[in-house]
Amino acid sequence: MWEGEVVLDFMYDRRVALESACCPCYRFGKNMKRAGFGYCLLQGTVYFILLVSVFLNILAFMVTDRICFLYLAVAFTVSLGAYSGFFRMQIKRKFNIMGTDNLLDDCIYHLICPCCTLSQESRTLEMNNVQDGTWHGRGDICIGS
Repeated sequence: MWEGEVVLDFMYDRRVALESACCPCYRFGKNMKRAGFGYCLLQGTVYFILLVSVFLNILAFMVTDRICFLYLAVAFTVSLGAYSGFFRMQIKRKFNIMGTDNLLDDCIYHLICPCCTLSQESRTLEMNNVQDGTWHGRGDICIGS
């Protein structure tokens, strides 16, 4: 099971909530490293590039009023949701976490409230002491990892 609800338990762990809200790229990269899906820097950088692409295209649309930039912003937003939703589904499959088995739901969670979704993933991985893709469970929680 996921640790807590997506939105209702967002502030359960304030450190994770602040990291998810203020620096989602770092939080995403750290989650992927914990889950064993690559390096923190690499995953965080891909997330950052997609996020910056969205904002730069929105800014370009506001400055130039060219509709192509708005289409690009939407495309990058959907790509960001699909990228992070795909890895949420991979976490669920790898660690046998109960929930919807629908990739579309995971993508929508990341599109609607990415910081809440990242926070839930982080809480689940940290509370169950997942290290480098290995689920150790709640019994041997390492403090400060």
